[in-house]
Amino acid sequence: MKTITRVFSVGFLLITFTLSAHAAIISYPTDTLTTNSDNIVVTSSDGVVVTAYGYQAELTSVQDQTAAVHGPFPTTLGDRSRQIFGADTRSTREGLGLHAQPTGAIAPSENDVGTALVQPGFDNSLIVGSFPEIQFSLFTFSQSVDVSQAIIGTQVGSGSIWVAGGSGAVPDLTTDFLGLLTTLGTETSLDMSGGTVLVHDLATLINVDYILLGTTPRVDNFGPLTATGAMQFFINGLNLAPTTVPIPPAVWLFGSGLLGLIGVARRKKA
Repeated sequence: MKTITRVFSVGFLLITFTLSAHAAIISYPTDTLTTNSDNIVVTSSDGVVVTAYGYQAELTSVQDQTAAVHGPFPTTLGDRSRQIFGADTRSTREGLGLHAQPTGAIAPSENDVGTALVQPGFDNSLIVGSFPEIQFSLFTFSQSVDVSQAIIGTQVGSGSIWVAGGSGAVPDLTTDFLGLLTTLGTETSLDMSGGTVLVHDLATLINVDYILLGTTPRVDNFGPLTATGAMQFFINGLNLAPTTVPIPPAVWLFGSGLLGLIGVARRKKA
C-alpha cells in the first residue's frame, strides 16, 4: 500500500488529507477482459486501464545486432480455433499467451503451430539453422504506475524473464528494438524449472507508462538480453499501483462547504 499526503489551503485554514493507493493485481486468468482486434484490455481496482499487445522479435544479424519485430498479433482465432494472442490460446484460460503463426502481413519464421509441439504461451523456441527469437508483451497504462511484480504461470523450461519500462509515448518497436532495450534498461528475473505459478519481484519499474515483458533468448548475442535458457510461459498478471492519487470529489465539496461557513460567519459579524 502506498500512502500519499495532500495539503490544501482553504482560506486561512490548512487542511491535510492522507490518501492510500492500494496495489492491485491484474489477473488475466480471472479478470473480466475486453478483446479488441489486436489487444486485450482490463481495468484494475484502482481504475487503471491496462492494455496488452503480443509481439515476436527475431535476431536478423549477430554482427550488426539487428532484430525484426513482428506484431502486434491479432486476437482472432487461428490454429486449432484458439486465440493467436490473448488469454484463450489453449483449451483452458491460462493467462496471456502468444500462439505465433503467419497471419495477414505477419509472417514470423518461428511458427508455434504445425507440429505436435504446439506452443501457445510466450516462448523462445529456436529452429535449427535460424537466428534466435523471443516473444514478449507490451503493456500500456492509462496513468503512470509502479509495477512491483509479474506473475508467471504454467511455465516449461528453466531460464529467466526480462522486463523494461519507460514513461511517455511508446517508442517505435520496429526501428531499433535491441537499441531500445539498451536505452530503457532491462531487468532480468530468474525462473526456476517446474513451477506452476511464480511471482517475480521487480525493482526498476517505477512511475512508468508502459512496460515490455518477455522471454530471454535461448542463445547469446541478443543485444542486452544476456540471460539464456529454454522457456515457455503464460503471463498471469501484474501487481501495480498508481503513482498519483486523484483527489476525491468529497474533499473539494468539504473545502467548498468550509468556505461557505466562513462567509456566513463573516456576514453575521458584520
